[in-house]
Amino acid sequence: MKNFSCLFSVLKLSSSLRAQRARQSRFSSKERRDCFALARNDLKLPKRHIFSSILFLFVAIPAFCGSGSDKELFSKLLETGRMADARDLAQRAAPPDERRIWMSSIYFYSGDYNAAKDEIATQESGDTTRLFAYYARLAEIAESFTEFQSEHFIFRAGGADVILKDLALDALEKAYRRIGANLSHFPAEKIIVEVYRTKEDFSLASTLPEDVLEKSGTVGICKFNRLMILTPQALPLGYNWLDTLAHEYTHLLVNRLSRAGCPLWLHEGIARYHDTLWRLDTPQYLSAEGENRLKDAVTGGKLIPFKRMSPSLVYLDSQDDISLGFAEVATATAYILERFGDRGLSALLEQLSSGAEAAAFKKALGVSPEKFEKQFHAYLAALPLQSSPGAASSQPQFTAKADEEFIGADIRGLTRLGDNMRRIGRPDAAALQYEKALAQEPANPVLLLKTARALLESGNTEKAEEKLLLAIEKNPNYVTPYQVLAELYFARRQFNKAQKQHTAALSINPFLPPLGDAPN
Repeated sequence: MKNFSCLFSVLKLSSSLRAQRARQSRFSSKERRDCFALARNDLKLPKRHIFSSILFLFVAIPAFCGSGSDKELFSKLLETGRMADARDLAQRAAPPDERRIWMSSIYFYSGDYNAAKDEIATQESGDTTRLFAYYARLAEIAESFTEFQSEHFIFRAGGADVILKDLALDALEKAYRRIGANLSHFPAEKIIVEVYRTKEDFSLASTLPEDVLEKSGTVGICKFNRLMILTPQALPLGYNWLDTLAHEYTHLLVNRLSRAGCPLWLHEGIARYHDTLWRLDTPQYLSAEGENRLKDAVTGGKLIPFKRMSPSLVYLDSQDDISLGFAEVATATAYILERFGDRGLSALLEQLSSGAEAAAFKKALGVSPEKFEKQFHAYLAALPLQSSPGAASSQPQFTAKADEEFIGADIRGLTRLGDNMRRIGRPDAAALQYEKALAQEPANPVLLLKTARALLESGNTEKAEEKLLLAIEKNPNYVTPYQVLAELYFARRQFNKAQKQHTAALSINPFLPPLGDAPN
């Protein structure tokens, strides 16, 4: 495969480290940094290779000496979770001087990092410094994990993140049933799920650089035969981590159904379309902010072509483009289901598992990929897309933002005036100023929350409830309105409603501060 020669060049870069190869299972602070730097340096490849990093860093390593067909087959077996078949192939086809490298990859993809490290440590030929360092660092991180199991999942987390286990396993089992039924696939073996406590550790495990994580808002990934997420406590407001788990699980299903043959844009579209299905009868695949971007792109003729979305949406030019890309591909999946039905999507994934993209589209949908994209654009042009001015980005944010950063410059004066009115005990006057601002940005979550708080202070709980519900409808990933609404329902003794909103808040940030300390 084309990534193998590229990987060979990467491994040659580690020659300066051969004389000082560490055989230790624990790392000093400096060694951790060095290991992390190695992983980061490995990513300095042409972008066309990055989406295949699942291959170029690890899967490709055992394939240096085998035949081309053995290389490709072994890679596919690992990618799609067929470990027994991969082990059989390794025993049958791996060259004797490379067999331990092949076996270490099987251990790694099975989630046994100590065994992977120990196996590679005994390899006599070839330069495996980077691989050993990577496995050893993962093994060290995994020492902090506690493991919990449900019927179909193995959940690993450490420290305070162990409190995520019950919500996570419940959501994943629902995803197993609901998304599995939609895509007609139910993995027989248990799927590994890991929660990483720092952005640095998640970056290392995922092999995505930190700057890419921040630009793209990436907090979850399906890679190396498992699901990995960053703890929601690493982000100021958290993020919808349960939907993220369902999203990544959908990626795993698509990867297996298509035998790793699904194009990136469709992969992301299917995952985004399905990631709320575990909790909703009708998927909520298009946020208000995403619909805003889609409408503007259709009107302005600025849709992103599918081919620009490879090797990954995270490498588009900006967060705005990434958000638009996700809106496009999720809607493209909805279009496939609307026009061709569940059978059409299943047939497409089946064809992609055994043939080229063009042939698969022709056989399953009766059109070429290019014609499909043109028909989809015509479909978009006819959709009654709505505008929701002020809706916040649905991308997770790694840094805290001041209130004013969420609010348009033209209405910041009105917002400040409202804030001043609240501070001097004039909530009615404050609500009036906020309403003037909302006339220009009616979906703005910060303005809706400020207005609701002012209304609550003035005793108008009914109207405050309306504002909070609208904030949630238009900005489902913004946590504080759920928390405030839960408190309102609790005060009214509407305990079922309070529990529902509180649970929704926990699905975004289970590490919520006290309400008085929560962001506005």
